[in-house]
Amino acid sequence: MTHAEEERERAALIAEAAAAKQREALVAERLQISRELHDTISGHLSAITIQAAGAWPPRHRPQPRN
Repeated sequence: MTHAEEERERAALIAEAAAAKQREALVAERLQISRELHDTISGHLSAITIQAAGAWPPRHRPQPRN
């Protein structure tokens, strides 16, 4: 293998490593966004549930489960 071929192969490996690192960063960012979105939605759904339970007249409110 000539020196030029070795350099091309080395450059290709560096480019592949950079692309893999970029994909990993993208996956990590998407995971962080999905966690934040999950937390936000679950908080809002909890608030909706509490507000909906408070909207029932006292004699018609569902009894808590044991």
